[in-house]
Amino acid sequence: GDARVQGVRGPDPEGPNMKVVVIGAGMVGNRFVDELGRIAPEIDVDLLGEESYEPYNRVLLTELVAGRVDLAGLSLPTPDEGRVRVRPGVAALEIDRDRHCVITAQGDFEYDHLVLATGARGRVIPLPDLRDGLPRGAHVLRSLDDARDISAAALNVDRAVVIGGGPLGLELACGLQHRGLSVTVMSIASTLLDR
Repeated sequence: GDARVQGVRGPDPEGPNMKVVVIGAGMVGNRFVDELGRIAPEIDVDLLGEESYEPYNRVLLTELVAGRVDLAGLSLPTPDEGRVRVRPGVAALEIDRDRHCVITAQGDFEYDHLVLATGARGRVIPLPDLRDGLPRGAHVLRSLDDARDISAAALNVDRAVVIGGGPLGLELACGLQHRGLSVTVMSIASTLLDR
């Protein structure tokens, strides 16, 4: 999840403040906006987030699953409200480089500079006959909704299987064990935390 700046045109020195649009209201996008505010407080920013939540700390999702933090414990500091407009639930549908705007279902957002801080998608291992999504009872942990789904599912089962022996998989396994589940961790690597 790195942020990339695409310079399109500079602001008119006599005109309004420079406008920056950041696509991705996760940890990287939120941090970028915070740092930008420190070095250039006069810049106007629209922070577009596909999820319907205010920016939150994705690293702590396994702690939410474990029940050790609540939703408020995931919140990131709010960027300067006078200069930054955080727009949860606003997904970028298209970038019109000719018109210098991001097209969304809620309207167009014009920019002088565009920052892509879109992160990654949860990886699903390729399984035969798994074309139309995950089977019932299987989850990917990438978003707050994913963590809530896993937490809800954990209320009705005694055991879980976590596929992935990296840091996230082990943290999730510990979180589920903290909830009282018997957990098996599977990994394609020969050792845990292989990297």
